[in-house]
Amino acid sequence: KNDLPEFPRGRQTFKGVPFDVLTDEAASARVALALSKPAGRLATKAAVANGYAEAAVVPVRGKAKTVFFLHASSNATDTVGSVELQYKDGSSAISPVKVGADVLGWWYPEMPAPAREGRVFQTAIAWEGKNASSLRVGVTIHGLPNPHPDRELTAIKLVAAPNNSKWMVLGMSLSDQPAMFGDASVSFGIPDNWGAAAVAYALLEGLAGVKDGSTKLQTVNLAPRWGATSVQSVTSTVKYPASQGYVRYGFKTDPQGNALHLSIAGSGSKVHVALYIPLGKRAVGVTRGTQGGAPESLSFTEATVGPSRYANFDLPLNAEGSGVQDIQVKLAPL
Repeated sequence: KNDLPEFPRGRQTFKGVPFDVLTDEAASARVALALSKPAGRLATKAAVANGYAEAAVVPVRGKAKTVFFLHASSNATDTVGSVELQYKDGSSAISPVKVGADVLGWWYPEMPAPAREGRVFQTAIAWEGKNASSLRVGVTIHGLPNPHPDRELTAIKLVAAPNNSKWMVLGMSLSDQPAMFGDASVSFGIPDNWGAAAVAYALLEGLAGVKDGSTKLQTVNLAPRWGATSVQSVTSTVKYPASQGYVRYGFKTDPQGNALHLSIAGSGSKVHVALYIPLGKRAVGVTRGTQGGAPESLSFTEATVGPSRYANFDLPLNAEGSGVQDIQVKLAPL
């Protein structure tokens, strides 16, 4: 069967909205109002064909800011129908019911991608389950804003679109609250689909602290900020495949917290290091390891940016990329 055997019946609440779903006993096992109209038929009379109504009128009484629908669609790609709100003064308001915006397919329902215009979703997936034909079926909740909340409603007319789509309505609920199912906006700071690039940029130039100071990583500005985290040891590599330019460094914190260790190699000629110093510490010396000799002291300056402290120094890089600079920054309490 292609039905909703697991769907809860009776008085239920979906996304904070109450509904009274007919039980099997009360509805002779049919708990949804199913609407469909053959393609090309324009009449809106309440004809019934193959178990589907072409139109239906549901009497209601009262005022509402929002009319919530518990519904789903099938065989639909654009519009499943329309909702006509009928008022006591004889006026009415008609709204289309669009697939993706107002209702979702009941097989494997998926919400549309977030928009950039800062709107709020008025539609959400209310319930998900399975049946004998599909491992995942779902029901949508949609809040239709009433354009005339000050007028008393007398009926809601549902009309199927003439396109063979199927529209199943399991419940309706009048509410004095707006429909708000979460913010559909995303960051305005980057173009669409650039989220992964923004994350990579934040990691590369932020935490790893690698920035190309020229082209092909010939000069590198290196500002590792691992000292602000709980990371004790890490290796970072940045490489341009086209030019083979690269820089690679290893970072390690002394177990006693008395020193920071860097090992740096690259294809360029120079690296400027601005090494983050953990809070409560200060740099008291910078040395570079030598082959078979005592460590060489390097001149450095200490800079502060707000509460953060950095040890700044310059290093030459082997142009062939074969040399490794072993650096130790000695620390002391402030």
